[in-house]
Amino acid sequence: MRKHGANFFYSHLEMTEKEAALRLQSDYAADIRMFDQIKTEALRMADDMFCGLAMRCR
Repeated sequence: MRKHGANFFYSHLEMTEKEAALRLQSDYAADIRMFDQIKTEALRMADDMFCGLAMRCR
């Protein structure tokens, strides 16, 4: 099940906070894995926003 609306943004912020903490702890391998998850989530957010805009323009 996909997250929508504000849930996307809160999840993105939580993951970004975790990534920053991992970097400060010098856990670079985990930092990179978290970055990859953040990137995937950001692309999903962009896809959902685009689809929403496209449906409004029909």
